[in-house]
Amino acid sequence: TPPPGPAGEENTQPGQTARPQCSAGYYCPEATLDSKTYPGPMGYYGQQASVTPTFMCPLGSYRNATRGQAAGDCFTCPPGYYCGDVGLTAPSGLCASGWYCVQNATAIQPGSNEGGRCPTGSFCPAGSSFATLCTAGYY
Repeated sequence: TPPPGPAGEENTQPGQTARPQCSAGYYCPEATLDSKTYPGPMGYYGQQASVTPTFMCPLGSYRNATRGQAAGDCFTCPPGYYCGDVGLTAPSGLCASGWYCVQNATAIQPGSNEGGRCPTGSFCPAGSSFATLCTAGYY
């Protein structure tokens, strides 16, 4: 068995002096023999030579798979939903009734760049991604 290596590197061969960096999408705590032992968890992404699951997916996104390697591996929150925290493994929930959420919304009642309040003369059930005009004679 090879001796333990430093964090962020793999020690796969006995007598190995030049150790490969931990693979992107994985993390290598101290004494890691194989980076594939520690896949980056859902909601995170990690670059090469990561010692811990380094980065949480940002607000307005989520990641429901392991081994993310870059921020672009986080999925944008879909229209009609909001992602109100970092490191999410799924959207936080549906946009509130009376409001609509476009892609990347971060609040259940989003601000103007992420959606907004349903305008007069339209309706927005929970989970709306756009306002629907009311039929003539209704409000």
